[in-house]
Amino acid sequence: MVSLENYTEELLTYDKPKEALEAYIRIYVKDQADGKRVMHKNAAVKKIVGTALYAVLGFLILSIYAFYRNYDFSYGASLLVSITIIWFFTSWLFFTNEKSLLHKIKKMPDAEIDGVLASESDNCWNAFKVYGIEAAIIGGTLLLSLLLYFKPHMIFEKNNAGYSLRYYTRAINEESKVVIPDTYKGEPVTEIRGTVFFGTKSMREIELPKGLKEIRGSTFEKCENLERVVIPEGVIRIGGRAFSDCLSLKSVTLPSTIQTINGSAFRECVKLREINLPEGLTKIGDYAFHRCCLTGVTIPSTVQYIGDSAFRCCPLFEVTLPEGPDKIGDNAFRYCLRLKSVTISGTVLTIGSGAFRDCHALEKVTFVDPASVGGENSSKGNRTVGRTAFRGCALLEEIILPEGYTEIGENAFRDCTKLSHVGIPSTMKYLDRYAFRGCTSLDEIVLPKGCRQGERVFRDTNTDVKYE
Repeated sequence: MVSLENYTEELLTYDKPKEALEAYIRIYVKDQADGKRVMHKNAAVKKIVGTALYAVLGFLILSIYAFYRNYDFSYGASLLVSITIIWFFTSWLFFTNEKSLLHKIKKMPDAEIDGVLASESDNCWNAFKVYGIEAAIIGGTLLLSLLLYFKPHMIFEKNNAGYSLRYYTRAINEESKVVIPDTYKGEPVTEIRGTVFFGTKSMREIELPKGLKEIRGSTFEKCENLERVVIPEGVIRIGGRAFSDCLSLKSVTLPSTIQTINGSAFRECVKLREINLPEGLTKIGDYAFHRCCLTGVTIPSTVQYIGDSAFRCCPLFEVTLPEGPDKIGDNAFRYCLRLKSVTISGTVLTIGSGAFRDCHALEKVTFVDPASVGGENSSKGNRTVGRTAFRGCALLEEIILPEGYTEIGENAFRDCTKLSHVGIPSTMKYLDRYAFRGCTSLDEIVLPKGCRQGERVFRDTNTDVKYE
């Protein structure tokens, strides 16, 4: 047995009565326990409850990571580490024998301290049993997580037409080929909710349900190993960023029913070399195929909208724009470094800013006469070539703009150093500043009477400007 008298001098070293009393309690418990590690009931219960709450919180963080694929686990891990540190120091500082027994002494201020401590001897538990309970709680939580998330689960929810795939959980043992059933509880699966497969790195192939109508935004975003997709008949819309950053995607088959490809749908699919755009497609969104490896693409005649940067940085060789869209989006074909030939239909009213900028291999641009097209757009005026539309197309030698074009934007043909012949229509009203700056091969240009010029349209050239 340890004698308290041996610690009298030590107790006298404490300046504050509370600290001295806590030291006395610590020595007393050690003396009564005869060298065994014990824990007062109140402290033990608090530690066990705290451990249970800590385990539940950890399980919730793992579950959020499993269910929400666009959730960055680094944030959850940081939160879990922070909570672990807080829990460790809270347990170490507050859930102690000294704090628990000091609370008992304060509740009985008139009683002798030794008497209070002696009455609480039966309320001291073996500390290792408490540690064992804590370990069982944490181990059980980990085992439950392992059982639940060893394999991925598909969670469906009811919609008006059948069922939607709402979640596809992360798992320890993920699948390389994912098959979404055509039906669930006897009803068709018609929809995949956005981000369901976000960042699923194990998936190489996906089999979609036959009753699918729409692929929502970010559904397959950052599926870096996805190689092949066949989108079934009936799908009419592909949402924004649906397949963005699928770095291994080589083959995509679109159905004849597709009408809309939204912004960034296939952005950064750097191995996608070809894609069939079927008749019936009406919209190609902003950045839809940005930085894809497309060498050739046929744009259907039904397309009415080609978005900004839609084919930017694609290694296309030839582009024929159909009779349909009234605008080519800003930077739509910018940095298509292999593009040699472009045909622009008569329905196009606006060539957007930077639409063909820095297409260094571009040699030929053919404009279809609007009068040959007919329809509403054929009679519309104010056709424009946007600012920087063909800037830096160093191999371009000739441009013949048909009747109907009224304006050439700022820097539109700047630094087209081989441009030697430009045909300006009688409808032209304004050349914005620097429109032909640096076109060093342009010796002469004929403008219609009344055509106004902005600042230094022909700067850094020796162009002879004449008027009809």
